[in-house]
Amino acid sequence: MAQRDPDRDHRSNRNRRRTSVTGLDQALSTRPWDDQPDRLKGDLRTDVALECGWGRLLFGQTFADHEALIAEVAKEEPGRRDICMYVREPHVAVSKAPQELFIDPSHTYRLWLHTLRPGAEPVRGVVVRKMAREADADAVNRIYTEAGMVTAPTETLWRNQLTQTFTYLVAEDAGSGEVIGTVTGVDHTYAFNDPEGGTSLWCLAVDPQTSRPGVGRALVRTLAERYQGRGRAYLDLSVVHDNAPAIALYEQLGFVRVPVFAVKRKNPINERLFAAAPAQGIADLNPYARLIADEALRRGITVHVTDAESGLLRLPHGGRTVHTRESLSELTNAVAMSRCDDKRLTRRLLADAGLRPTHHYLIHPNPWPKPGHLKRRWHGHPVFPALLALGGQLELRSNFGLYVLEFKRALELAGRPDAKVVSFRGESEAISPFEAKYLASGHTLERLTVNLENS
Repeated sequence: MAQRDPDRDHRSNRNRRRTSVTGLDQALSTRPWDDQPDRLKGDLRTDVALECGWGRLLFGQTFADHEALIAEVAKEEPGRRDICMYVREPHVAVSKAPQELFIDPSHTYRLWLHTLRPGAEPVRGVVVRKMAREADADAVNRIYTEAGMVTAPTETLWRNQLTQTFTYLVAEDAGSGEVIGTVTGVDHTYAFNDPEGGTSLWCLAVDPQTSRPGVGRALVRTLAERYQGRGRAYLDLSVVHDNAPAIALYEQLGFVRVPVFAVKRKNPINERLFAAAPAQGIADLNPYARLIADEALRRGITVHVTDAESGLLRLPHGGRTVHTRESLSELTNAVAMSRCDDKRLTRRLLADAGLRPTHHYLIHPNPWPKPGHLKRRWHGHPVFPALLALGGQLELRSNFGLYVLEFKRALELAGRPDAKVVSFRGESEAISPFEAKYLASGHTLERLTVNLENS
């Protein structure tokens, strides 16, 4: 990368700073809804994407249109995390690829470097310095790992620190000599000839095991002072909206919020930023239903667990809702059939909805007449108590008299001795084509009724 004359760069940016900090309304980076005037674009480099190792930094103001930006974002490699900052009309960009992109729920804070005053005494026991050897890059990756961040190839970190575009600082424990913190700075002037003379801060991380206080503050302040020394106008950073401790630190250091937004790609690393919070009961789903729920969340689809035990889900998205049971959906009749076929599920669904049936029927169930098939019959199956718990009036109709008598005896054993059994032969009594056919041939059918309302 060609380097510019630092002295000339310092003078030009010092003059530029006097005009660019007069108000946010004059800053190109904070007015993403306006057309970019030619006087501000100047010698702006185009389609700038800086390789950081853990991903790329894409500067939105260097792309001619959203289509070019979206095409570049699509090049993100698996396991990496690209970030697009200063995107013109970010909501419009996301609307053109809603399945791929999202607006990062982070705030952008800016420190106007002309307001930076000499700090108090340095943090005791902490020395902040530039990355000086490849071992420092290894230490940076160790801290990234401990902080749950995406790591970067050591050679990429080392190669970047040899340029003036990147500034890698590390905080060293003065006692042990161990690296206990790191921060990355990007100089926008060297990156893309920024007419505003801006800079940005990335990847602030502190070893969670260190007992030294003030490491993060020392890193941020040192980076700001270095860019102030170059005559830069401001230092930007992005912080997740609910990271209250970090936000408090930045505000204490003089950072203020600015209307700048980041756009990112929907990928597993960013999932917690764009996916809905896990639905209540999602942890209780079986593995097959959990696969459907997790994939729906990744795609931005809301997940409601209707019944965790059976894997029933409700998936609303936009103006449409689809019910599923594991890999089945209500686009066929399989889900509806399973709701009725499994009486334990039927009971739970009705109870959750605050409903009880007034009548329910067993219409000519399979009698399973062999002695070894008792547990396949309704009254011999473990689901029998759930059937009775539905309440209402239950009616059993069958052409097997013995089946009906067994069912009545099971009711008596369950504390329901009031069941009534009657025989009928008239075709007018039929409630199904099967019964009409059976009665027309002169057969007698049995009907059992019992009121379960108090069961």
